[in-house]
Amino acid sequence: MPSNQRKPVDLRNTLNNLKPRLSNLLLLMTLPIAIAGCSSFQKSSEVPKTTAAAPSKVSPEVIEADFEPETLYALLAAEMAGQRNRFDITLLNYVQQAQHTKDLGVIKRALQVSQFLKSQNALIDLSHLWLEQEPDSLEPMQILAFQYTRKGDFESAIKYMERIYQLGGHADFESLAILAKNLPPEDQEKLESLYKTLTTRYPENFEMGYGYSLIQRSRENYAAALDTINRYLELDPEFKPGILLQATLLYDMGEMQKALRVLAKASRKYPEDRKLGTLYARMLVDDGQLERSEEEYNKLLKRFPDVPGLKLAHALIALEIGKYDIAQTELTELLEEGQHVNEAHFYLARSADQRKEIDLAIDHYRQVESGSHYFNALSRSGYLRAKNGALNEVLEELSNLRAENPAQSAPYWQVEINLLLDLDETSLALKTVTAALEQDPENTNLIYSRAMLNDRLGNLTEMESDLRLILSREPENAVALNALGYTLADKTDRYFEAFELINKALQLNPGSPAVLDSLGWVYFRMGNIEQALVHINEAYQKYPDPEVAAHLGEILWSIDRKSEALDIWRKAANETPDHRILTETLKRLNVKL
Repeated sequence: MPSNQRKPVDLRNTLNNLKPRLSNLLLLMTLPIAIAGCSSFQKSSEVPKTTAAAPSKVSPEVIEADFEPETLYALLAAEMAGQRNRFDITLLNYVQQAQHTKDLGVIKRALQVSQFLKSQNALIDLSHLWLEQEPDSLEPMQILAFQYTRKGDFESAIKYMERIYQLGGHADFESLAILAKNLPPEDQEKLESLYKTLTTRYPENFEMGYGYSLIQRSRENYAAALDTINRYLELDPEFKPGILLQATLLYDMGEMQKALRVLAKASRKYPEDRKLGTLYARMLVDDGQLERSEEEYNKLLKRFPDVPGLKLAHALIALEIGKYDIAQTELTELLEEGQHVNEAHFYLARSADQRKEIDLAIDHYRQVESGSHYFNALSRSGYLRAKNGALNEVLEELSNLRAENPAQSAPYWQVEINLLLDLDETSLALKTVTAALEQDPENTNLIYSRAMLNDRLGNLTEMESDLRLILSREPENAVALNALGYTLADKTDRYFEAFELINKALQLNPGSPAVLDSLGWVYFRMGNIEQALVHINEAYQKYPDPEVAAHLGEILWSIDRKSEALDIWRKAANETPDHRILTETLKRLNVKL
């Protein structure tokens, strides 16, 4: 018979014939699915570390058993299907035979397949089946805790975590509590109740108590969370995670100085604890104590010289307080080490930019290839090059970048529009945004840019039309509400309409300096100087932007507090000498600094 016409093998008869040799040995258990699946089975990178760590895969092993031919056939067929990438058949056969045989080896092998295929229901069913055979086995309990957490069945997850704890295993109550911050309020409330019960039942378990405090913090019950963690710190004052959480909660409650005292004491007592020291240094920055923060980062860097994040943080603080040599040395070291490369290039560029070393700044800006600073670097390098006469070259590069990255064309358009605005090429910028909107007519950011360009060109009707278009689609767009309200207050006498728009923006974005400035400005335009000063002063304290400075100075000038106005304007002009609104304000009031 020709080789291409061989008779198909009757696998079932073959297994029957081999039964005497296979009856006491499940041979296929020595054939790991990894033979075909090592490159096909991919562990999910999306599985959150929420409860007990996901169990490692079950190692293939030789299992002694006396199986029926039908079972051997099904299992061997499952392995062969795995080698042919038919993992659906592999899983189905193994789950069926696990349920049929109740054999622990088959159950474990079925679990291995289920883990690789991320079959949640199979993992839960098989783990329950395992526990029927071994009621005190930790591994299936860990799987169940993990899977029930993923399903959002926290009561079941906690039940198995508690059992793991009772049996002496690690249930990872902390990770589940950390997960709470991303859950909806009703799930947070449920978890808080479950953890409260646990801490009542096991009052000396620090991990449960710490988790309970974390969940209370997620629900913004800061005082209750602080009371909880303080109880555990009374039991053990050296509970370092508790100290960190205590300081964080004090910060959340606005008790900055108390938080700093806690961290100062702890960082002196435990100088080897990097987390405590780093949090202390960061909080000092937030409190405006930059010099002290630099000292703390310097101490940390001496203790932990091989931590790139510390070196970057220290370099940035050094830049902020004018220690340029230290900053430049450390940022250069990061480049040499291949660590935080984009950030290092960006801040070296900014440092050179401030020193007017334009070519060096451009060189570093252009080496920022990705990350959160990429578009800022692209914008600034484009501006500096354009000022040096290379505008056409910059525009051509932006066009090429849009062609190479069509999914990101909008931010590249935005860079080009902002560049043209910075160069006072307003008409060309309007043509550019029009071209961009032809490609992406629904893009809210581009519509907003067109509105601002029309405002700059004095096209008030077109500007209002664009902002109304945005608000028809996004009625709670605080930026558009504020922009329209400010423009109506500044360029029309529609003050009450402007007030309503700005007030709605403030409700959506409480404490926003930009909105507070607009609110102060509309009060000024309506003649309420007292309220105008209250709101613009608050905006200026939060964000002393040149535009806010221009407004604050004008209000002070109008009530004859001219020396104060001049001080504010001079400070803003020294920092941003060519700011358009500040320049226009001084010109309109005939003020020379």
